[in-house]
Amino acid sequence: MKLFSIKLKATATAFASLIIFASSKNLEAQNPALPFTRTIIFGGEISDTGNCYQIFGFPPEPYFDGRFSNGPLAVEHLANDLNLPIPEASDRGGSNYAVAGAPLIGSNVMARYGGSFDPDNVGKQIDTMLANEILSGEELIIIIAGENDQYVQSNGFSGNEGIKTADALGTYVSELADAGGKYFLISNLFTSGLRPSVMEQSQHAQREMEKWQEAYHMKLESVITDLQDRQDITLFYFDWVSWHEKWSADARQDGFKLSALACYECYLGTPSSNASSSIVSNPENYIFWDGLRFTTSYQEHLADAWAELIRTNLPLVEGDSPAEVALDPTKTQMALTLPAAPSIDGILDSEESWTWAGGAAQNFWSIRYDEGLEDLLRGGSFGDGMPDEIWDETDIQFNIYAGVFENDLYLAVEVTDDWVVNDNAEANSEDGPTWEDDSVEVFIDGDNSNFEERNTAGIPEIIDTGGQFVIAANNARRDKEAGDPSFGENADWYAKAEITDNGYVAEFRISLAVIGNPQPGEAIGFSVGVNDDDQSSRRQIMWAGSPHNEATYGNLFIGERTYTAPKTSTPSLDGKIEAMEYEAAIPIVLNQHTGSYHIGVGNDEWEDGDHSLTGWIVHDETSIYVGLVAKDDIISTDSAAMNSEDEQTWLDDSIEIFFDADDSNDPQRNTESKFEGQFVFTPNGARRDNEANNPKWGKDADWFAATSDSEDGYQMEFKFSKAALLG
Repeated sequence: MKLFSIKLKATATAFASLIIFASSKNLEAQNPALPFTRTIIFGGEISDTGNCYQIFGFPPEPYFDGRFSNGPLAVEHLANDLNLPIPEASDRGGSNYAVAGAPLIGSNVMARYGGSFDPDNVGKQIDTMLANEILSGEELIIIIAGENDQYVQSNGFSGNEGIKTADALGTYVSELADAGGKYFLISNLFTSGLRPSVMEQSQHAQREMEKWQEAYHMKLESVITDLQDRQDITLFYFDWVSWHEKWSADARQDGFKLSALACYECYLGTPSSNASSSIVSNPENYIFWDGLRFTTSYQEHLADAWAELIRTNLPLVEGDSPAEVALDPTKTQMALTLPAAPSIDGILDSEESWTWAGGAAQNFWSIRYDEGLEDLLRGGSFGDGMPDEIWDETDIQFNIYAGVFENDLYLAVEVTDDWVVNDNAEANSEDGPTWEDDSVEVFIDGDNSNFEERNTAGIPEIIDTGGQFVIAANNARRDKEAGDPSFGENADWYAKAEITDNGYVAEFRISLAVIGNPQPGEAIGFSVGVNDDDQSSRRQIMWAGSPHNEATYGNLFIGERTYTAPKTSTPSLDGKIEAMEYEAAIPIVLNQHTGSYHIGVGNDEWEDGDHSLTGWIVHDETSIYVGLVAKDDIISTDSAAMNSEDEQTWLDDSIEIFFDADDSNDPQRNTESKFEGQFVFTPNGARRDNEANNPKWGKDADWFAATSDSEDGYQMEFKFSKAALLG
């Protein structure tokens, strides 16, 4: 199912449309495919699912089944969230080697003071695992440890213990990576001063622990940086400190007890005889079970945050929908998937697949004359040559069409030019001075490397993944700056130009293999330049950037921009975007750099804070939900009346959402498909659904929307019934 495209309309004085196409082929609970099949766990009591109990016989009841909590631990909740096997303690034959009380380095706190309890530190746990298992790269390796290193003054190492401990964590990850591990979840430490048992210690002891933790976290930053530089691993780093600060603020409002103990007599794993009777009736509303350890309720929230971190940062595997692609701050368009290969003959035939190309709908990808603008150009800028005045709309302007079919990129440039001149490069010649004639130049940075210097020398950084492809109106061609790829109907690239009544058309086919083989959903650097030789002057007009300077090119998506909507609980639908309601969704950011826009009148550039949109999409069993935050310094709703239906919403600030529910990719609206089409809502509550075949409106009906004002614009929430869309 093609999910939707969004348009954001601005005021009449700066009319614009931002469009993004997103798709979700399966709206059921579909998360990215996991590259790992099980967990291997190291650490202390937050992860120990029974090793300590097997070895030392504690903690007893009312601790849960040998765990230092009142129920399953975060690592177990995480495995459940990710549909992985629940980790068993290694002493029971499983792959969870964590032991309560274990430090990262040195020996246990109690052992240092003469106690008999001395569990293996994390280093020894790893040694045990490596002696018994071979890593295949399909494991999620979890190391949550360090809290047991900070509760004493010395652990036998000289220097700063915090620094030594953080270094050890990095060493352990590297050791496991060298042994074949690929995926790691690690964390900084829970703020020690928030633990009830720490609060009972002297001010001096608390300050010492705070200093230790500061040193540990400072060193950990550089350790993480070094690990992230490794190309052979994926590191999921969880910022526990920041997450808890944000989470606890919301939890306090929900009635969570942040420092009280759910089991008052369960102190440090040695409960008194009346511990069972001291358990509160609602431990699910407490963070701490005893003076140091967490309730299973808190650990479940912690695991949910880990799962979100992992899903958001998973490396893509075959079959995944890509996350939102990082785009250069220039311009963005799309080469849409074509149903068939168009003929490269210089003739824009309406019967060919160009109808499905990016830019084809109402010729919105256009660079044209506009006497109302200072430079007389709408949608483009001057490149090389002499940027002398454009005389009128017949002199020089052009439309761009872009599509992809199988292994090739297809481009068409429809040029309006009242005087076509080709008096320098001979017709059908190769590598002549095409820039001095009427011609079309295509610039491609296939790996989006953004080489910062203007270069025409054919260096590998440019030509290995693109370069410049040129066809003149008389079919002279130039590809020297693309590394001299083969030219022909079945070669690396091919182009053909044909004179028209108003100018000429240039059509291109460029093999994706020649430009770095970009994959569907990826963005390449791209621009088009049109040279205008009027004999007395020569000028070039660019869609984006400067010729031969990759860092200035626009963004061109190969195929549709895709997005997977996560399955969540139902948002409140009050027109106010609450972070917790959409936190599982990847934000879609649309502005003049990242959206495909069509600007009809007024300025064709604006400040970044003037007009932009951020959206999130989620779904539950019955409906699809879209949350939107629009930034707009001038909100105009003077055409469609407040709360009206099917009035002229397109003349106002509004959000338009489009569905192709059956993924038919029709080049125009399907009036027979029930309710797919266009849904519109304005900041004053006017709505329009006539182009969606008039579905029922209401919270429990086919669709609904709500809006609210914000300091710098407005917010909206939409609900769409799956039954209505999908029949």
